[in-house]
Amino acid sequence: MGQPIISPWLIYLISTLYKLGVICAALAIMLVAVLALGLVIFFTDHDFEDFMERWKVFAGVAAACLFFTGVSILIPSRNEMYAMVVAKEITYERVDKMLEGGKNLRQQLLEDISFIIQQLHCSSADENSHESGD
Repeated sequence: MGQPIISPWLIYLISTLYKLGVICAALAIMLVAVLALGLVIFFTDHDFEDFMERWKVFAGVAAACLFFTGVSILIPSRNEMYAMVVAKEITYERVDKMLEGGKNLRQQLLEDISFIIQQLHCSSADENSHESGD
């Protein structure tokens, strides 16, 4: 028996990366909410000096938000990852083999159908000759 086409570890990795992308997207959404809340507080409070003291925290949250958004965008979806694995395995030689196998199967099916039709035709002709001979 040969090597499997797709490694089970690859399937596990795809599932784990997908979950990581979902977690990054959720964190990015939460950080956007924190940024929005911070901006609302700043614009309603008008305390610029207090805002400048907290600027490092605000900038850190914004940077984390951009990071998690970028990671969630760059991690492909589960379907895209499976498509990439399959695309890697498809070669011109394999496609040619499949097409040749399909042609052979088609020819065999045509021969089998033709044989069945001949058998049915012969059996009905035999039945007709027996009925006329009786």
